[in-house]
Amino acid sequence: MSRFQKMLKYLATERGRMASLYCVSTVGIGIFVSRWAPHSVGIEKYREFATCYKFGIEKKLSDKVHHRFEKALNMVKDMSELERSRFKMFCVFGMEPRHFGSKHSIWGSYVGIPDNFNYETANDIPKGAIVMHNKPIPWSTEGGKKIEQSLVLTEDEQIFAMLKEILALRTWEWPLNCFYPVMTLFTAYGLSHYINTKLKLFQRPLSLRLVMYSLVGVFMIGNYCFATDATQIYHDSRIDKEIATMGKEMVDAGVRYYDKILQRNIALREITGDYSLYSSGGNVNFLVRQRTMPFTARKDFFQEQLKKLQEGASMEMN
Repeated sequence: MSRFQKMLKYLATERGRMASLYCVSTVGIGIFVSRWAPHSVGIEKYREFATCYKFGIEKKLSDKVHHRFEKALNMVKDMSELERSRFKMFCVFGMEPRHFGSKHSIWGSYVGIPDNFNYETANDIPKGAIVMHNKPIPWSTEGGKKIEQSLVLTEDEQIFAMLKEILALRTWEWPLNCFYPVMTLFTAYGLSHYINTKLKLFQRPLSLRLVMYSLVGVFMIGNYCFATDATQIYHDSRIDKEIATMGKEMVDAGVRYYDKILQRNIALREITGDYSLYSSGGNVNFLVRQRTMPFTARKDFFQEQLKKLQEGASMEMN
């Protein structure tokens, strides 16, 4: 009898089942800590890792960007002074704003702002320093011009992007992302144990248990993917709806912001020739899942809201 067979035989015993429970519990705790720590006790280290550096020195955001961040905070309703004090910003690596932590955390939260928020005009873009796949961007091409236009955001477009991240930090995104994988693991273990006991599979051939474990695993992974994706899409939709209540200026900024994101993604798709990253419409491609609300859907939402506001204004004038 091989060592593997001996181990499987041992796991079918009472002591083996207790050992597997301890192992699952340890893994579950480890998963929870790995999700929880970077946004709480380790948030400063996480921020340092995601920061944009130049020659080893952290890049700074301009006073104008800081002022716009304060304006974005002022636009959020029902924010106490304590909660406001927990929101900080820094220059993040990449071209997308990001957020770390949560308003529910005593360790505070960070909004990562890309360096391109410092650009006021196209002349401010350090074109020689921006590369894709270790290759320079062909700025003179149509795709290069689209990327150039997408990098320079107006004041209200920047405030819109900041509001998205601030409102995301006010959701239960982080606690749920800690909870979902642990719940999935323990539910899979509990369901497997129940089926083993109910059908007395410990006394039956190992192949039956392996089939059952595979089915339970696929089922629970599917549930996990559905729960996380549905939660993220719900939060995306809720954030957009809240911003849409902040006035026509923000609604119009939302249309223009998402249009620039889509044009940038389309340009990157054309320049790199890598069609796996983005769709022809500019949405992020996912193999099976839909991890976030498509940019096209978010742009369409704000276009619809802007149309309603314009129609309402026309009716008032008449």
